[in-house]
Amino acid sequence: MSLRLALFLFAAAVFLPPGRGAAPLPAAAWTNLPAWRGFNLLNKFMLTGPNGPFREADFQFLSAHGFNFVRLPMDYRTYIAGGDWEQFAEARLAEIDQAVAWGGQYGVHVCLNLHRIPGWTVATPAEAKSLWTDPEAQRVAARHWGMFAKRYRGIPNERLSFNLLNEPPDLTPAAYSNVVAKLAAAIRAEDPLRLIVCDGLNYAAVPVPALIPLQVAQATRGYTPFGLTHYRASWVNGSDGWPVPSWPGSLVNGYLYGPVKSEFRAPLRIEGPFPTDTTLRIRVLQVSARSRLTIRAGTTTLTNRLFVPGPGAGEWKQVIFVPEWNTYQNLYDRDYTVTIPAGSPRVTLDNTDGDWMTFSEVGLTPAGGAETVIPAGNRDWGIKQSVTVNWRPHASPSVVYSAAQDATWLWRNTIQPWLDLRARGVGVMVGEWGSHSATPHAVTLAWMRDMLNNFENAGLGWALWNLEGSFGPVNSGRSDVSFEVYQGRRVDRAMFDLLREYTGQRESYRRWQERVLPPGTPEALRQPDADAFGDGYANYLRYAFAFSHGVTARSHLPELASEVAGEGAWALRFRQSRRATGTQFRILSTTNFSGWLEVAEPVEILDRAEDYDTRRVRFSGTDAARFLKVEVVPPPM
Repeated sequence: MSLRLALFLFAAAVFLPPGRGAAPLPAAAWTNLPAWRGFNLLNKFMLTGPNGPFREADFQFLSAHGFNFVRLPMDYRTYIAGGDWEQFAEARLAEIDQAVAWGGQYGVHVCLNLHRIPGWTVATPAEAKSLWTDPEAQRVAARHWGMFAKRYRGIPNERLSFNLLNEPPDLTPAAYSNVVAKLAAAIRAEDPLRLIVCDGLNYAAVPVPALIPLQVAQATRGYTPFGLTHYRASWVNGSDGWPVPSWPGSLVNGYLYGPVKSEFRAPLRIEGPFPTDTTLRIRVLQVSARSRLTIRAGTTTLTNRLFVPGPGAGEWKQVIFVPEWNTYQNLYDRDYTVTIPAGSPRVTLDNTDGDWMTFSEVGLTPAGGAETVIPAGNRDWGIKQSVTVNWRPHASPSVVYSAAQDATWLWRNTIQPWLDLRARGVGVMVGEWGSHSATPHAVTLAWMRDMLNNFENAGLGWALWNLEGSFGPVNSGRSDVSFEVYQGRRVDRAMFDLLREYTGQRESYRRWQERVLPPGTPEALRQPDADAFGDGYANYLRYAFAFSHGVTARSHLPELASEVAGEGAWALRFRQSRRATGTQFRILSTTNFSGWLEVAEPVEILDRAEDYDTRRVRFSGTDAARFLKVEVVPPPM
């Protein structure tokens, strides 16, 4: 046997579904949501976009690979009749019925969500009437949920839940509670025990204790930092001018808020000293309504530039008018520079008049030197500038940040507030999360692992946006991924395996080490080709062949045996871990040890256990004598 540290194409057999029924779904209550693992399915997401029946193959695919949850974000216009929001099209509702039934058949919890509900959507066009203030919109929205409650009455909460609407804006808790109470009452009039989930306020970012009396669970999002998750997203104005994301990333926020947003306002501070005259360059992106960029070196004002976007031609690149706010938020996408005098102790960049403005980066160029770029890595709304940039022109690196975006920062800002709500007896989950396909793949995977670790450590269920599409592992359109084709799907294997690790179906070598190797095992003995147990077998062989902890390795090694059923036939049997990620098994043979070739005979699966398959390669008894080996090929580490 050999352990090869090389990279080969993966075998499609990795995708074979389990040979046993789906695991039973966990109990679910508004006080305690399970740690679901799954995806958003977008078949009825938009009237003018994805709009068709759900597919049984998706439910089969997810169940086969350890996922147990789907959220169905729907546009109510996809199931009404003739454009009348009070009339329902039975044929379209039957397609939703089918999805609910497939969930029950394949052990996948179905969460219905009105992503566009009568009176509210985060998409365009906006609804003509407001769910938050208009009695008719509230009545019709309640009618929709009452219809679904009656239709699915009696289906247990383990299988079905209702997520009332998608990402309410920055309302008062009282205004939101008023609407939720009306929708929940319509549901409970038909199905008193139905599990209801409500998104948090401010686009699902903020927990809402005011909803506790209504006995509803709550859902958050996993789109932080926004500059990473929505980099170059076509529906986000100005995102094509953002800096290329990195992870861990810069905590410099890309917003400078003015007095109109005083609760978010704070200057960006760059601490010196500045030993020589230094050119400061700032790349201004969007400006809302009016903003004044004030740059000071110590107490000396270097510029006090006023930006007032409007219609027609100007120094801006693109006119952007927002009817909802009756204001211009034009894209400038241009540089502005000042000179910082030698000896300045620090520099501050502030918005001293108006609403808000955004920037992508700040450049510092000392006299006679090269520019150092400070990227605005955080593009999340409503975050004060809190990080200090320390300028060290003669050191490496030349800028040092007081804090960075990392897993700990994510926990503090996106997980802990929701655990505080859960401690008050409210079930919590992550209804959407993910990273758009323009973000570099390696950055996306590093960020996703930190997110998944946080979700797992917090015991939070999650649904990735989406299975197929720019945020998902299937048909994402990424330009920096080599896809595998499986059942007509172009699969991002690295992302898919990463997600499966956190269902318990897959396990990276790193996670296997943490589970199996004794605490305190030296780093040298943790390597794939090391022998941590001292019995002559490399760690990676234990991982790949699913050696049971504490069991002598020899009993789990490949073995040759005669085949009673086939006259003169014999077979090689071996175990193959069903949890190992990215591992290839190659069966090689030789007659004279001068060269090894892969065998032509097919590999069969004889049996399946929880963690491994028993596989077999059969050979004819008339074959010339030959020697065999099973070669295990790990992925790059």
